[in-house]
Amino acid sequence: MPKPLAFLPEVPDDIKQARDWYAERSAEVANRFLTALEQMLHSIECYPQQGGYHDDRRLYRYRRLTKFPYVVAYREYDDRLLIVAVYHTSRRPDGWKNRL
Repeated sequence: MPKPLAFLPEVPDDIKQARDWYAERSAEVANRFLTALEQMLHSIECYPQQGGYHDDRRLYRYRRLTKFPYVVAYREYDDRLLIVAVYHTSRRPDGWKNRL
């Protein structure tokens, strides 16, 4: 059975900033970004072990969005999956690490 997703408070802002950036260029691309993100979150929820480890301590996993330069970083707990960040691969890719 899939574990429920939980989000750090910063994650909605991560998503909004990315969506807004794409929306300034194309509403269609912004919608495709949100669809790709929703699909990835569903995949993480169903198959959390598919993500590679983000650090040597093996605490955080990550999955890359298809066709967008964004990554979803998350941590698996016994009772939930915590989405820690949604970040661009070349814009401060380690900036989220101070969140936990």
